[in-house]
Amino acid sequence: RPGTAAGQATCLYEQSVDGTDTVTLVLVRGALAGTFYDTNRAGYPSTDVSGIGDRAWVADNGGAGGIMKSTTTVVVHDVGFSDIPPVALQAKVKAFEQILAARLP
Repeated sequence: RPGTAAGQATCLYEQSVDGTDTVTLVLVRGALAGTFYDTNRAGYPSTDVSGIGDRAWVADNGGAGGIMKSTTTVVVHDVGFSDIPPVALQAKVKAFEQILAARLP
């Protein structure tokens, strides 16, 4: 479901029928992209990921991640997914970040 939050483009994907497992993408372009990246990165115990976009990170629990490429930042928030161990969820977030980075200008 596309939408906007505080002027930012967002999109919500529901994994399950009951909506307990969800992935939210928030995209910010322009002057605020760097601040948005840094603020979200600082909000989670996380690890930097090399080789994806200009900068990338993934939360230690796999529940979030972000990429920045040029003046665009995309942050991924995973909610639910309690049946996936954190290491496996991190791997999924990194793979998703690679796909996103390849599609950003």
